[in-house]
Amino acid sequence: MENKVILQCERCGKSFSYEKGGVGRMPKFCSEECRNEHRVRSGKEKQSICKVCGKAFAYQVKTRGRAPGFCSEECRKRYFLDLHNGYIRKRYHEDEEFRNRRKAQNARYARDRRAIEKEKTTSELINQLTEISDPGQVRSLLERHFKLKSGSHSLSGSISGGSEYGE
Repeated sequence: MENKVILQCERCGKSFSYEKGGVGRMPKFCSEECRNEHRVRSGKEKQSICKVCGKAFAYQVKTRGRAPGFCSEECRKRYFLDLHNGYIRKRYHEDEEFRNRRKAQNARYARDRRAIEKEKTTSELINQLTEISDPGQVRSLLERHFKLKSGSHSLSGSISGGSEYGE
């Protein structure tokens, strides 16, 4: 015994099949497109154009409030980020005190990022050095880390076993 039922779409009149079983109502429309078009035409949903990407989208009508201006959360975030960046750019060019504060903030941020990177690379170097026992490997690791040439003066005596005074 088959549980298929042939139904007719309330919007376009096209026939479509539906398999009965489970819980819920039988569909009234043959596709998501027809369902959305019906909701728009019946006043349950309306169409709008996204302020960012220009894509048309449907939204459900609420009892109060205004129509959403964005098709997705991503577009909403991009809109407000652009708005904020525009405000910052305008203020940066018009207000010297603001510009100086931003420059100081940016310099502090860059200095802090460099310090964090330096600390991270130093700890990585220390970890690598503790695992190496061969002086040649230590030398090549230090040369790579400090970008020194193999005949560099600063590493020549101290790693190869010679004294600091050339004895």
